[in-house]
Amino acid sequence: MSQRIYEDLLHDDNLYRARYYVLNATMIDSLDGTSGIGSKSSNYVHVIIDGTDSLMLAIAQQVALIAHYPNHNEQTHTFRSVIAIVGDEPSKEELRNAFGNLLQYAHCQYIDATGKIQKETSPDSYLDITLRFVQQPVEEYLSEAKKDNKAVISLFSYRDIQEANMNVVVDKNKPLTAEERMVDITRARKVNRIYEFVNINNYENTREQERVDDYIGAIKRCISGFRVERELQQAWDKLGDNTIIQLSNVCCGDCYESRMRSLGRKWRVTLLQDFTLYAKSEHIRWCTEKLIFGYRPFNEEELRTRSALAAKDKEKEKTFLTQCKKNKVHYNICSHAELYSRDYEAIRYDTFLILVTPFLEKTSWLDFLKKKFRN
Repeated sequence: MSQRIYEDLLHDDNLYRARYYVLNATMIDSLDGTSGIGSKSSNYVHVIIDGTDSLMLAIAQQVALIAHYPNHNEQTHTFRSVIAIVGDEPSKEELRNAFGNLLQYAHCQYIDATGKIQKETSPDSYLDITLRFVQQPVEEYLSEAKKDNKAVISLFSYRDIQEANMNVVVDKNKPLTAEERMVDITRARKVNRIYEFVNINNYENTREQERVDDYIGAIKRCISGFRVERELQQAWDKLGDNTIIQLSNVCCGDCYESRMRSLGRKWRVTLLQDFTLYAKSEHIRWCTEKLIFGYRPFNEEELRTRSALAAKDKEKEKTFLTQCKKNKVHYNICSHAELYSRDYEAIRYDTFLILVTPFLEKTSWLDFLKKKFRN
């Protein structure tokens, strides 16, 4: 099933073009290689984008939304995905349109024509992305990048788009048709159902619930709704014109292929062993998405206000947090380690989402879980 995402969010046809190109191109020759990047991998993604016009920046945005992997370590800052944008440095307005607030909080490097880093910001960022703005000729930069055998390199250029015969993307002078602006929401509706389920079923969450077997009953109840078309559509319709949440669900669903490649052929066993690492990765992906959408984390004054309200009046604290969200300020935009102390309950979203992820496509996962944890 497809639905058009409203133009007040995707205000530029290039955002549709970029999503179409990146998702279709990566199905054939994925960003993270044929076997993906798993929790124990020593590889990282290095995407090189040849050009800085609005389409290439939109492609960089799309890559930033999906290039998140469980081997990233937010303490040591290792195995970040690198997105190198090669060409004339974009204007502040162009960067703002493409990346929202991401550049203020992500690790960024500015490389001159000789290949030297002239400026660097946020090297200790907990986010799992490095954005590079490169003045060096693309052939030289690519040659240097290939010397690192841990890098899984992809090059995005107009020539690649043409060779892939994706004319819907490359012909920027031709406006997209209504059909070309349609977005498949099959997975997005299931993602939305997962979030709605967690909100409605406010079961008690403790640290012990990070054990997979504590989630089996909840998983069964949640996915039963996947099979009822009416329930999926009703939950989606409740969003109304809330395009931020609609698109957030789409972005989460777009990561399915990458995540399943990362889990590998023995995905059932891997997910049981490493689900906490994948949950951490999902939280960082969510933070990146929110920053791109124009949200920002709490500042020191807002943290003090929340803390004071939490000590005196929980209802007022809840009202304050809700109002902040409306103003695109979110308490949970923080490292995963910080989230444990800030809002441990929120960790259930990431854990539950990861454990239900296979149900976006696969139906054999529940039978496996029930046999594995049979009493």
